[in-house]
Amino acid sequence: MLRAMKRTTSLLLAAYAALIVFGSTVSAAQAPTWILSIPPVGQLQTVSPTTTVQSPDGTFLATVMDLRYYISGIELVTRDQQVIPLTDVYLLVDLANRVQEYDLGSWPTIDPASIVGLRFHIGVDEARNHLDPTTYPPTHPLAPQNPTMHWGWAAGYRFCTFEGMAGAIGTTPQVPFEIHAVGNDLYTQVEIPTYWIQVADARVVITMGADYANLFTGIEAQWGPIEHGNGPDAVKLMRNFAERVFAVPTSVPSPIDDTHRQQRPQLVTHHVQLPHTGGPYHTVQVYALMGDEVTSSTMIDDRGSLDVRLDVQSLSPGMYMVVATDVAGRQHRSCFVRVP
Repeated sequence: MLRAMKRTTSLLLAAYAALIVFGSTVSAAQAPTWILSIPPVGQLQTVSPTTTVQSPDGTFLATVMDLRYYISGIELVTRDQQVIPLTDVYLLVDLANRVQEYDLGSWPTIDPASIVGLRFHIGVDEARNHLDPTTYPPTHPLAPQNPTMHWGWAAGYRFCTFEGMAGAIGTTPQVPFEIHAVGNDLYTQVEIPTYWIQVADARVVITMGADYANLFTGIEAQWGPIEHGNGPDAVKLMRNFAERVFAVPTSVPSPIDDTHRQQRPQLVTHHVQLPHTGGPYHTVQVYALMGDEVTSSTMIDDRGSLDVRLDVQSLSPGMYMVVATDVAGRQHRSCFVRVP
């Protein structure tokens, strides 16, 4: 039963794999460093006794005091569906330390333009799960942690530690909950299209947002579950990682072709210009990091460029994608912008 957790989420790699941003050409001689950027989005962006989030079904409130999880088994998927493993890369994501960028190492032979998908697992693979943590250097993710992320050689690592307080809507969360996902059967694969890749300054950065409040889906934290192992709430937690945390921009219109790639994200304070590609444009839409449309306007414009005015006062700081579509809803042009 638990082995079913290993299934790959049925997200289409081709849904919008062309969202790739090129900053500058990085030669193999420069040995670019690959980075996985995981900015938290939504309600839960840090662990804090003063930050309260509402469950996805609206039945309880919670404060999260500890959220840590391992990522391993990272693979890149190319346009021709070749799978490139990033061997011996282990990450420990800790929401408390506010680190958003994780070093994947130098892979000079991989062409960023060929990458359309990302696969990884939540947890530690079986080959490493039962080894001695003290054999690793102190800074290694698999080395002993404080608080611990290991349950002894037989059980292995905690794939995820999820702890906090919960309570009914309208109350102060005071009921403790603890879910520690442990066991090889919970080693859970996640597969997403690459949202965007930035290549600049000898760095290749893959960015994917993480909506951690969705970890509560199906878990009645207000009743105080204390679960260490591979019980039903641990199974739900890992399934939520696979299906609900790392979203993809399924609402973004598909591009007409794959040639309209921007050099680097624009820093905008008032407006952004989209060069014309033979429109006319009909609709301009702005999407947030997780693919949700935040604003749009309808217009018909057949000039050489389109001056899109953004009300940045209404947008939170961060990265956005601006998409211009024709009357049939096909994407003519897109660009990425950064709101300070």
